[in-house]
Amino acid sequence: MKIAIIGATWKSGQKILAQALNRGLDVTAIVRSPAKLTAKVPFIQREVFQITASDLAPFDVIISAFGNSDGNNRQEHVQVMTIISIS
Repeated sequence: MKIAIIGATWKSGQKILAQALNRGLDVTAIVRSPAKLTAKVPFIQREVFQITASDLAPFDVIISAFGNSDGNNRQEHVQVMTIISIS
């Protein structure tokens, strides 16, 4: 099973990534800044709103750990989930 984690460098994303690796899962990180990854994994470097359907096509499971640094803009989260749903 191929898993993509959007936002794998954020706090939640790092924990999800670690758990997936501990379970021996095939994980790819989708991140803005690959240098911030806490594990050596394949990655796709993208701004969250630049992720395309073809980026997501190879994956069986897509986990969004996309974070909002100010914690107040829920609309960005809704837009990301809409992109994933459409893809």
